[in-house]
Amino acid sequence: SCVPLTINAVLVLAKASGGDDGAAIFNSAIGNIMGIFLSPTLIWAYVGTTQTPSEDATNSQQQLSPTATLYKLLLRVVVPIFVGQMLQRRLPTFVANQKNFFKQAQVYALVYIVY
Repeated sequence: SCVPLTINAVLVLAKASGGDDGAAIFNSAIGNIMGIFLSPTLIWAYVGTTQTPSEDATNSQQQLSPTATLYKLLLRVVVPIFVGQMLQRRLPTFVANQKNFFKQAQVYALVYIVY
């Protein structure tokens, strides 16, 4: 399966099998982050860097840019994680006081990642 597991599912499976909870969470987090970069790489390997245009487009083929895709992934996934971690480490009281704002920002960030 190529679908990432959530932390909750990993914990349930680890507890049911008598595994180490900390190792399960670590493996899930690392696996999910690696999937961000491995999925496009595997798609480029299987499909190639050209795509056939739709029926209403011209007969030329379009190029998929690995660097543009990587830039978008970094901008939409890695940068928000990094900024959130830095805010929590550098300004913990500010983050605690603005908890409602950050919850709402998290929702908007998830929508931004999807669209």
